[in-house]
Amino acid sequence: VITKLSLSQSFIEKLKEIDTKLNQKGNFLTLSESIPCLESAKEWEPKASKPKDRIETIKRSYQTNIKTLVAIRPLLPVISDKELEEIVDSTKDYCYGYYSGPLYLKELNHPLIEKAGLENLKIEKLQPHWMPKDNIFYKIEKEGQMNSLKNILQKNEKPLFEGAAEAIKYLKTI
Repeated sequence: VITKLSLSQSFIEKLKEIDTKLNQKGNFLTLSESIPCLESAKEWEPKASKPKDRIETIKRSYQTNIKTLVAIRPLLPVISDKELEEIVDSTKDYCYGYYSGPLYLKELNHPLIEKAGLENLKIEKLQPHWMPKDNIFYKIEKEGQMNSLKNILQKNEKPLFEGAAEAIKYLKTI
C-alpha cells in the first residue's frame, strides 16, 4: 500500500489483520507513506494529508508490526538538504528504509519550479518507460541532491531503494 493518507488506528489494525492472513501464506503487507517535503507541503500537495499526520501513520503502523517504508518521491529539487534531514529524522525510527526518484512534470512552467529558479537543475525531456507511448515529460533533478539523500540515509544507517519493488525484495530477506 502506497499512500499520502493519514490512517486511523482502527484502519491500521484492519491492515494488520490482512497482514496476518498474508503471513499465513508466506506473504506480507507493506505500508509506504509518501513524504517528499515538510515545509512546502501546502504548495506541492494541497489535497494530501499533512506530513506530520503521515508520519504519525507510519509510526503507528510500525508499532503495530506492519512493515513500513517512506517514499521521498518525487525528490523535489527545490527542497533543502536540511529539509531532507528533517524528513529522515522524523521517520527513521518507524520504517525499514526509503525510496526516491526524480520529479517528472509535463510542463516546465510550474510556479514552484519557476519560484526556485531553473539554475542548478538537470532537465531532461523524455518518454518515461512507465508511461504509455507518446507521454513526454521533463525529468527534473537538482545536481547532487540524490547523493545528499544517500549520505543522510547512510549516516542514519537506513537503506535507500530505487523503488517500492526493490524495497519489498529487501523486506523479504529480513
